[in-house]
Amino acid sequence: GISKAKIILNEKDYHGKEILNKFLSSDVYKLNSDVHNIIFIDGNLAYFDNTNNLIISSSVRLDTESCSDALSSLNNACCTNKILISIGKDTRLNQPLVITYLHTKNVKGTVINYNLTLVLNRFSQFTVKENFISLDNIYSAGNVITKLELKEGATCVHDMISSNSSSYILTTHKVKILASRNAKYKTF
Repeated sequence: GISKAKIILNEKDYHGKEILNKFLSSDVYKLNSDVHNIIFIDGNLAYFDNTNNLIISSSVRLDTESCSDALSSLNNACCTNKILISIGKDTRLNQPLVITYLHTKNVKGTVINYNLTLVLNRFSQFTVKENFISLDNIYSAGNVITKLELKEGATCVHDMISSNSSSYILTTHKVKILASRNAKYKTF
């Protein structure tokens, strides 16, 4: 279950903390305690719910082997970090994992590159939803690469959520799925 939220903004990032607090306290974008939340602000991992059997790590090492097309090459050239989320073996997350990408006026007219790897270990199950929100209703772009590694018997439901403000964000999204024996993947 959810134990404690972790805010990982740097101490000097007053703007990021202000944005995160605005988002977390908003009536429109109220944080849902019935899901596992991960929040990016302008391309930086800013917040996640500490959850048993869910490991989240950030790295500057990017996967150069996945540069088989222009979007992957752009992502690897411009992405500042890679996020790895791993679900423990035999783990069933009953609440969905909601990944929210917040764009603010600071990224007006720019492209933010996200590189996310989700590993579902043997016989684990979960639902992941990715959501783009333009907090200040400004125009920006997101170039997202989501890599799903489904180990033996793992089950994943993957969905993109569309909010009213998502019309302000031009999004390219490449999903790469590596599925082992008896793994199941479903999307909408």
